[in-house]
Amino acid sequence: MTILYFVQFGLVPLRNFIDPTQLDVILSANGEELVQALSYIILGMMAFWAGCELVRRKEVDRISARPATQSVVPKSNQAGVLFAFGALYAVGFITKVYLLKNHLYEYVGSTDKYFENLASMQVLNYVQQFGTLALIVATIERYRNRPDPLWRFLFVAALASEIFWGLISGMKTVLLQNFVVVALVSSFVMKRLNLRWLVGLFFALVLVYPLSNAYRSLVREEGVEVTSLEEAVSAAQMAYSRVQAGGSTTEDVWRQGLASTLQRVDLLTCVAQVLALGDRASIARGHVPWWMLPFYPFIPRFLWPSKPILQQGGLFTAALAGHGDSYSAGSSTAMTYPGDLYLQFGLLGVPIGMFVLGAFLQWVTNRVSPSVEPRDLFVYADVFLFVTWIECDAFFVWASLIKMLVILYALRLLIYGRSKGISLVRRSARRG
Repeated sequence: MTILYFVQFGLVPLRNFIDPTQLDVILSANGEELVQALSYIILGMMAFWAGCELVRRKEVDRISARPATQSVVPKSNQAGVLFAFGALYAVGFITKVYLLKNHLYEYVGSTDKYFENLASMQVLNYVQQFGTLALIVATIERYRNRPDPLWRFLFVAALASEIFWGLISGMKTVLLQNFVVVALVSSFVMKRLNLRWLVGLFFALVLVYPLSNAYRSLVREEGVEVTSLEEAVSAAQMAYSRVQAGGSTTEDVWRQGLASTLQRVDLLTCVAQVLALGDRASIARGHVPWWMLPFYPFIPRFLWPSKPILQQGGLFTAALAGHGDSYSAGSSTAMTYPGDLYLQFGLLGVPIGMFVLGAFLQWVTNRVSPSVEPRDLFVYADVFLFVTWIECDAFFVWASLIKMLVILYALRLLIYGRSKGISLVRRSARRG
């Protein structure tokens, strides 16, 4: 999290000072809001580290790298885990196919149909992510049982499938999170940083941008329908041909992708835009009161027809454009977690909200230290995937985390069974 915040709120935004022509039109020409936003982020990160330090398990800070320690971690029931993997993958795959055929899948779907089916989409949008959970299970078992040809095959099959669906979705996050899963899980299991997957993530992010932009243009602006796997492949071929027809060399594609990546990764500008809203800030605050947080994630919309819609990114877009509280469905600007904390609660909200986030994430991290047990790594990996997506508003972050933990702990019980008490690793660590 520290590295992500440093890159997205500190390092990449330097380009705005190197080349001031890149500054957003609503910001001051001297970048005053950027400097102010950076000072708030620094304050927030200090509180984040304080929250981590408060909850950090002091007696066992690091994962042991000794092979003997790794060997005493109890293995999960292979047959049960294999069945659970198959069930998760099948449910996720079938749900994605259903959404695709009904024009409801991610960016290739219709926003009008999405809002028409809002009640069911609340459930289906989470269930389709079971494919990612299946990939987490396969990655854990593939690296824990490295000579096992079955898990090696299932891992490759699940990874290829999820990458394929990520390409179809038109959302770079859905595509690239698969590389994060493998890099994270394999590093924990092998007890060393698996750099090749992180390097692959960077190159994939840069190179996929021109193709992704062409694909989105075909689907969203030119009306190319994608409701089947065949149509998705055809649209991808059209997007690839369009990139080639533009006379782009590999160097041009790399340059365009890098520029788009830097623009997308620059989140300090988003916080600066929040500071520059002035009287329009009330438009972007949304209409969901925080007292609803404990029960909002768990009551389905068909039981609560008037349930407020989480659309703060769209409202932020409308506020930036000066369109009142109306906006074009599907358009959304990153609010960012610290940016929304400032918008909702003022300057004091930034350190308090970041402190709570740091304490929570350290608590989750404590679950996989000092031993890396599959049942704990399963929960940790999915939470890690979500919290690294820091473009969301604060209410969405906490509503999602609350629901996620309940579902993940239920799934963990089904996949790995009950915990058999404190593992030998933890016992030995405590004795030491």
